[in-house]
Amino acid sequence: MFDADGFYRPHILVVGGAYGGLSVVTNVLNLMAGNAQLTSQLPPPPLGCSIQTPPRVTILDERDGIYHTMGSPLVCASESFASEAWRKFDEIPLINRHNVRSIQGRASAIDMSSRIATYQENSSGPVKQISYDYLVVATGTQRSWPVVPRALNRSGFLRDIQDHTSSIRDAKRAVVVGGGVYLALR
Repeated sequence: MFDADGFYRPHILVVGGAYGGLSVVTNVLNLMAGNAQLTSQLPPPPLGCSIQTPPRVTILDERDGIYHTMGSPLVCASESFASEAWRKFDEIPLINRHNVRSIQGRASAIDMSSRIATYQENSSGPVKQISYDYLVVATGTQRSWPVVPRALNRSGFLRDIQDHTSSIRDAKRAVVVGGGVYLALR
């Protein structure tokens, strides 16, 4: 895709928008600004040329945002924290400032020779394709509920948490196996 001045804008497709995918996006944006990598004290490598136009960046993830997985024990016990544990991609200032596009969908195939990824926006939607110049696959691992949400959007996640915490609150008895002292005391 070309910008208004006729410069080609390479497309970076990031499949997976959790910790790994979002880290790649933030580091690309940071390096483009001439800053060091976020997790490194090393200066950015010399590019050998100036960046004429910034690349287009797209995040493809089945969820509409990032879920703070490390906060899961607290999320399962606190509805108020649950609303902070899920941040929609379009609510993240860095992503919005650089016009990073997010697509809520699930990748089903990647054709590396033609540089085309196939995805479906929801389980009943049409199959679509998106071309890319650079591909980052950061799909992470699959975990079960309640460690990670089963919902694919923030509103569904908050409903699930409300139901979950209500069932715990209404329980006559409970057994905690693991989870540490913090979770047991909540």
